Amino acid sequence: MLFLCFKQSFTFFGYTYSKLFKEVLYSFKMKLSIIIPAYNEERTIHLILQKINRIKLINAIEKEVIIVNDCSTDKTAETTKKILSEYPYMRLVEHEVNKGKGAAI
Repeated sequence: MLFLCFKQSFTFFGYTYSKLFKEVLYSFKMKLSIIIPAYNEERTIHLILQKINRIKLINAIEKEVIIVNDCSTDKTAETTKKILSEYPYMRLVEHEVNKGKGAAI
């Protein structure tokens, strides 16, 4: 059994926590994952990704963007690959056959 005694504490919603607990609590990083199913989005995919890039998240939450190319017949994959070099937190997943939006998610 481990007993810890802390001199500094803080109160949050009526509960008292130690300073160490607060540091541990804030050391965990949260990540928001955004999944974008894409089918024949060659003309619009860059607009969507630019809008997502402009969004700033609060509390140091990281974002991850996963674009799922569902076997597009246009140049969605090529256009997306060009854009991905600018945004390291985005990645592309490609389906070899069209599986639909449900499978993409």
